[in-house]
Amino acid sequence: VRCAAFHKLSALLAMDGEGKVVLANDLALRWLGAETTDKAAARLAPEVLGLDWRTEPKFHLRTGGKLIHGEARAASAVAAEGGQARVFVLTDMTAEQVRLMDGLQRELYRCRWLGQKLAFLLVESQQSGGALLQCLPELRALLKPGELAGPYDASRIGLVLPESDRAQVLS
Repeated sequence: VRCAAFHKLSALLAMDGEGKVVLANDLALRWLGAETTDKAAARLAPEVLGLDWRTEPKFHLRTGGKLIHGEARAASAVAAEGGQARVFVLTDMTAEQVRLMDGLQRELYRCRWLGQKLAFLLVESQQSGGALLQCLPELRALLKPGELAGPYDASRIGLVLPESDRAQVLS
């Protein structure tokens, strides 16, 4: 299955090899809860973020009530000599996640009321976070009416399958 890109409004930020932000759009600063580029760099520091984007370039973070998917890409154009510059592409997944969780809650109540089964699955990929999200449009096209798929976080997709149980899902 060839997966289409998960396109949403993105924020951009570029960091030189020494960890200094050299470019950031207003959206990136706002999403990171930073008034300055120094504060944005501090927010992306591995000890604050909880992972090192040099070894795990795709990640997610929660900030200001938002679920942000981030991807650190190598950027030779802004690299200092011998440095490891990165461009961060940040995507707000909050609305998609809210839609999934609201759908799960709605279907849970409906299935309880009608005495029907409900399956909720989390699908996780062995690839870096975000790769699975690119498959969402194709996955949604395979679902039956009433079934839902959406991002649970940057590395997992949630599936809401009304009138299904474990045996049906695993078969």
